[in-house]
Amino acid sequence: MNRMSIGALALCLTSAVYAQPAAPRGRYFTPATLMAQMNRPNDQLALIYLMGAYDRTQDTGRSCALRGSTTPTLLAKVFADYLAVHPALAQADRTAAGIAAQAFSEYWPCHAAPGQLSVSAAAAAPAVPASVDSQFVCPEALPNDQARREALRAFLKSVAAVRGATVMDSIYFRRVLLQKHGCQKTLQNMRNADAAVQAAVDRGDVSNVNWLPVQYQGPPGVRVELAAFDLQPTRDPRDAAEPAVEVYVKLTVPSPRETNVTHTMYDTVVSHDIFYCRSARYALIENDYFLSGKRTLKDPSPSSQVGSTAVYEIDPVGPASPNAVALQGACRGIGVNVSPAPQPGRYFTPENFGQQIARGNHQLARSYLMGVYDLTQDSDQSCAQRGTTTPTLLEKVYSDYLSAHPELSQSDRPVAGIAAQAFSEYWRCHS
Repeated sequence: MNRMSIGALALCLTSAVYAQPAAPRGRYFTPATLMAQMNRPNDQLALIYLMGAYDRTQDTGRSCALRGSTTPTLLAKVFADYLAVHPALAQADRTAAGIAAQAFSEYWPCHAAPGQLSVSAAAAAPAVPASVDSQFVCPEALPNDQARREALRAFLKSVAAVRGATVMDSIYFRRVLLQKHGCQKTLQNMRNADAAVQAAVDRGDVSNVNWLPVQYQGPPGVRVELAAFDLQPTRDPRDAAEPAVEVYVKLTVPSPRETNVTHTMYDTVVSHDIFYCRSARYALIENDYFLSGKRTLKDPSPSSQVGSTAVYEIDPVGPASPNAVALQGACRGIGVNVSPAPQPGRYFTPENFGQQIARGNHQLARSYLMGVYDLTQDSDQSCAQRGTTTPTLLEKVYSDYLSAHPELSQSDRPVAGIAAQAFSEYWRCHS
């Protein structure tokens, strides 16, 4: 009988262990099983699964469908048609969500950087309508405050009669007319009021600043306001041809939040920004955080010098962000009309997804999250083993992640993007 040394035996056993195949990667649907699910009468699960995959491809910029241009039925058709054109994929050992993402990216291709606001701005500042100019009187030429108040009301009434004019147009028209008529005292008063905003921010008390609200179709209770006393064009030496405007923006949220890095509580943020009107970008000069009227954090941005001018990092303005409406308002106040591009498509944000869960629509939520999960598994963002998850667990992982990151509950991102983060952290890939 041949004898084997303990060392050799151990080596064989070790090799046998290493030779065992890795546990298969978890998934819910392959292309074939999802097609079978879609062929069931009155099935909704497959459609909602594809909504999860679609939202994730939109979130990552792989597809760029516009809001309102898709339906769940169209998603199913795009997926089925893609399999018909690529029949080998119908039997592929991949997740259906991974194949669907390919289909969506080809059907709704992206032709520009995702998440940026494209604009249509007038080549030249608009002229003040003659009907407004003809009624304008220089404030310092009037005998008293009562006469000045009446003149201001008449001016605003004349602007309101101009078709399509906004409050920000009235600010722009007024500054143009003050300059045209040489109203130097009033112009200086406006500059003083603008400087007073800076002083109020420096003191940490903005309660007496007159803020101008701008319309924001965001989460309930979130308000966006501008300090728009003396909006004037400014120039960045890095691109002198780009019209820009420096302005203070006030963002108020309905309940206290916490900053990510310093864990500072706040319910109001006053941002000192420069908005770049043609390219829809912004530079943050400083954020001041307030809670119940008291400043809790002063957070200036790093700057560098170009000649004698301090310059700051420039970022794109998100198309559905508070900065988007602030940019449109501030730029209109200097005579540049910024028109945002149509919004990117999506089905669920944390807010309306949470409403579905609160109503007990768990099957909808779990079907959607299955599509997201399968896509994260297909793209190696998460690495759960087969048989270790359930749709109920997917919902719990997402909900727990949102509880741990409450600021995301007011995010304008698709739920799929946040769920993908949750799944990638819960089922980490160790390469």
